Parts: sequence; structure tokens; C-alpha cells
Amino acid sequence: MFCEQCGAPIPEGARFCEECGAPVPQEAVPVAPVAQPEPKSQPIPRSGTVTPRRFSPPRLVIGALILAILGYAAYWVLYMM
Repeated sequence: MFCEQCGAPIPEGARFCEECGAPVPQEAVPVAPVAQPEPKSQPIPRSGTVTPRRFSPPRLVIGALILAILGYAAYWVLYMM
């Protein structure tokens, strides 16, 4: 093989010309194929949309009232007796 820039002979496996320093074009080396990971299983599609469950306003109000009543009862038991 000879250098494309200066024409000097280039030894096998060299990456640069020893005379002018020009890079030697590398021949394509076949690369072993890389094993591809198996695709992850996809979730089963469901008909319709699934919405997250939220507390409805009446439940929230009832829960707040129960907590207020329990708090008042605890206060009355601890401090009024």
C-alpha cells in the first residue's frame, strides 16, 4: 500500500504515513452483529380509558366533619373533665 499524499510505501496495519504523517484510509472491517435485547412485553390494551380514582367532594366533606367531631370530643374529654 502507498500513501495517497506523498506516494511512500506504508506498512500493513499503519494508521499514518511514516513520511508525511497523512492518515491512512482504513478499510471496512466486518463487525460481528450486536445481539439486540428482546422487546419488553407490551401491556394488554383495554377498551375505554382508565381514570385515577379521586375523592369526591361529598366524601371529602363528610371525612372532614368526622375528624372535626372526633377532635372536639377529644378536646372535651381531655380538658373539660
